[in-house]
Amino acid sequence: MKKFYLTLLPIAALMLPFTATAYDFMVDGLAYNVNDDGNSVSVTYTEYYSSSNYSGLTVANIPDTVTYNEKTYSVTSIGIYAFDGCTGLTSITIPSSVTLIGGSAFDGCTGLTKVNITDLAAWCNIDFVDCNSNPLNFAHHLFLNNSEITNLVIPNSVGEIKSYAFRGCSGLTTVTIPNSVTTIGNSAFSGCSGLTSVTIGNSVTSIGSEAFSGCSSLTSVTIGNSVTSIGEWAFRGCSGLTKVNITDLAAWCNIDFHKDVYSNPLIFAHHLFLNNSEITNLVIPDSVREIKSYAFYNCSGLTSVTIPNSVTKIGQSAFSGCSGLTSVTIGNSVNSISSGAFFNCTGLRSIKTEILEPQNVTYGTYNGVINIFSGVSTNYCKLFVPKGTLESYQFTAPWNSFLNIVEDGGGTTPLKGDMNDDGIIDVEDVNALINIILKLN
Repeated sequence: MKKFYLTLLPIAALMLPFTATAYDFMVDGLAYNVNDDGNSVSVTYTEYYSSSNYSGLTVANIPDTVTYNEKTYSVTSIGIYAFDGCTGLTSITIPSSVTLIGGSAFDGCTGLTKVNITDLAAWCNIDFVDCNSNPLNFAHHLFLNNSEITNLVIPNSVGEIKSYAFRGCSGLTTVTIPNSVTTIGNSAFSGCSGLTSVTIGNSVTSIGSEAFSGCSSLTSVTIGNSVTSIGEWAFRGCSGLTKVNITDLAAWCNIDFHKDVYSNPLIFAHHLFLNNSEITNLVIPDSVREIKSYAFYNCSGLTSVTIPNSVTKIGQSAFSGCSGLTSVTIGNSVNSISSGAFFNCTGLRSIKTEILEPQNVTYGTYNGVINIFSGVSTNYCKLFVPKGTLESYQFTAPWNSFLNIVEDGGGTTPLKGDMNDDGIIDVEDVNALINIILKLN
């Protein structure tokens, strides 16, 4: 019997209630784990993935340091799932010592109305693992030393605005980003539905994916002259935009919009301004070699475009949707015109090309079909070509789709059905044809 009793002891021990804590210590109602360095701590949950996590907690004031067993630790992070499911939490203060907030740290904190911080520059530098790492995703209102921030001016000490930094902060109305900042992270301002204007300084080189996605009240954005990349969906849902202001036209032509229509705010704004003067007659600067894809997408405020001899490539959908455009001049160095470059430029009535060998140009296709001028009325739009090139254009797609090709100082492709030789086929031509038929009968 004795031997049998001893064998059951380990089994009985396994059946005892598990009482080990999920944290190293607790001070003033907040649980902490000591980090690997032994000198700093992370705020953690009291119960993992449980509705009892911080049960009854309504206000959390996280200190920058905490003392336990006569040792003082710096509070540098908020751990994964730390406040997960704390539906009763209404306000939280996060100190400047915090540099990392783990995944889903505030997931389900639907009662939050206030996030208070003590240092704005430090807040911009926090690494948020995901959107639910940021309590603003639920609180929507950010306070600096208990005063709400509505007109946000990023401090000059900030070099990067980290991803998700102000995501969901609908209390913001304006944002000014100084020349010290070089990078705006992914989703940095997404969901800031109260935001009406944004000014981006001249040192920013990269605007991340979804950076301003869902800023539905945004009406005006100024983009500095150093931006070279705007990520996918950066301005998706910014349906209130009416003005895009830039400070350097050549720099704008060089931005990589990652072939995404929602990367370019012009998709909603339709009007481009240079130093606050609207561009209608666009003359591409001589310093430009390539007009990047989607550069002027949906810019219906344009009425004419002149592309100089310096340009060799016109990118995909570069002028797509420019419905107000009536005339285009294309310089003689262009050797590549990408898919949809002038797609749906429905108002085009005149194209002057100085390309001498159109048959040697590379043309973009969609589903195997050259669609550069799809949506352009080739019946009404006149095509003006250099002297001695009429035949080349007549036998080269997509130029041969134009009914009226005019050679400089030379011949003209006969416009079938143009009875009065005015360059278009309209009701007058139809009536003239009817009269001829009636006379023949």
